[in-house]
Amino acid sequence: MTRSWDWVTGEGLLGLDDPEEWDAAFERGERHLGTAAIGLAFNCPLGTRPRASSARRSSRTPTNGASPSRRWARRPG
Repeated sequence: MTRSWDWVTGEGLLGLDDPEEWDAAFERGERHLGTAAIGLAFNCPLGTRPRASSARRSSRTPTNGASPSRRWARRPG
């Protein structure tokens, strides 16, 4: 049975169990790929490693190039 995933809200993506569906969503540039990768880890652990690294690379969180510890470090003065 093919399931329709809600990529807009991310609802139900923790139940994702099809690595090919994750790949297709990645190619489409869907949101909530991290949630779906966690779902794959729960439901299909052998197929998630390449996808998990892709999910980290596709993070949409802007950074200034500094490591997290330096970004939040207290500045002198």
